[in-house]
Amino acid sequence: MELTDLLKLKPKLHDGPKGEPYSWQMSDDILHVIDKYVSQASNTLETGAGVSTLLFAVKGANHVCVVPFEKEVSRIKEFCREHNISLDKVHFEIDFSENVLPRMATGELDLIVIDGAHGFPLPFIDWYYGASKLKTGGILIIDDTQVWTGHVLKMFLSGEPEWQLVADYAPRCVVFKKIKDGGFGKNEWAQPYVVQKTVDLLYPDYARLIMPFAPGQLRAKERESYEANKRKMSAPVTNLLDSYKKFEADKDTIITKVKEGILFDSKSDDPRILLPYLFSGVAHIFRIVIESPCDTYLQLYYQTTDTPKYTEDNSRAYTLITGENELVVSVNDNKAAGQLRLDPGSKRGKYLIKSLEIRGIRS
Repeated sequence: MELTDLLKLKPKLHDGPKGEPYSWQMSDDILHVIDKYVSQASNTLETGAGVSTLLFAVKGANHVCVVPFEKEVSRIKEFCREHNISLDKVHFEIDFSENVLPRMATGELDLIVIDGAHGFPLPFIDWYYGASKLKTGGILIIDDTQVWTGHVLKMFLSGEPEWQLVADYAPRCVVFKKIKDGGFGKNEWAQPYVVQKTVDLLYPDYARLIMPFAPGQLRAKERESYEANKRKMSAPVTNLLDSYKKFEADKDTIITKVKEGILFDSKSDDPRILLPYLFSGVAHIFRIVIESPCDTYLQLYYQTTDTPKYTEDNSRAYTLITGENELVVSVNDNKAAGQLRLDPGSKRGKYLIKSLEIRGIRS
């Protein structure tokens, strides 16, 4: 049996709204990713269960499935018996993932799927305890990123240097590759997404409110930390839309100021805009809110002192869906210098940028 056979059979392994057998199957895109990366030699883990579990069994992986519902496990076992699929290399942990993962001992894992409970803070617990067991070069799949918790985890990892975006099947799921170890115990100022969201909340103003209630030693430590963190911010937030008149567009793109922001009307499939911002040897975080006319991808290019031209290596690409998108783009290259180039999409149409903020952070 292969993935195409499973998709045709459409197994109903879950409970529906009325308790009837139902299929809450993850997207075909993610199942094809699993099919591509997993082999008999793979060591894999998933939170949640379903057609993905059947696929891991079909591929012959050494697989651990963490799921709290015995009924789902029984349906998976029954389906495998009926279709002669071996479960010899599949191990079920029938419990909630927040109970299982902290105590579970595994070797290095090749691929992890986070598709268990989606209520706060469970996807973050699954990532923290699961992804720490993932080998460098391993694949992390996060399903249901249309749910707020999954979306936040996706946005957080998009800014982390330890993780590389492989594919973004927005709005439903995303795939990352772990490109180096570390990143599980960082200070908040070393996490670009946390920095951006904290600054949005007017940090450090709120810290001053709680400092008087802290013990003397802690107050002194917090003051020292606060002054150090304050020095990291090389400049306050800058909204580049305020300088839209300095934007330089390609000949097929018209720039117009509208009430909601800046409209880029492109008649070609490769719109390009040069932004009036020069780097100054610091790391940068961008927050982009863009309304796209279609499903496409945005790409931000930068130059470096070593490579004074726009290249794929010196760029960040993100999938856009039709409608409004919020992106957090981190450029942690202190050699970045020169003008930025923004390609708002890969298809012709009207792209509305509602916010284009930038913050510089000293290392």
